[in-house]
Amino acid sequence: MEKEDVFIHTKLSAREKEVAFHIIEGASTNSIAQLMAIKANTVSTIKKNIFTKLAVDSEVALYKVLKG
Repeated sequence: MEKEDVFIHTKLSAREKEVAFHIIEGASTNSIAQLMAIKANTVSTIKKNIFTKLAVDSEVALYKVLKG
């Protein structure tokens, strides 16, 4: 599935979409940080913002919302 297909109807920023894509593909926080050339703490903050915006409390719930 293409990244754009999964996120076409969400209210996430481009960076949040990228992090969410990596999360639902099973990447760890540290892996995402390396892939995006940002700090792991930044990934954690972005992840928290994603969870808040989409009203989810886990990666499993995020997966269900985005992949339905």
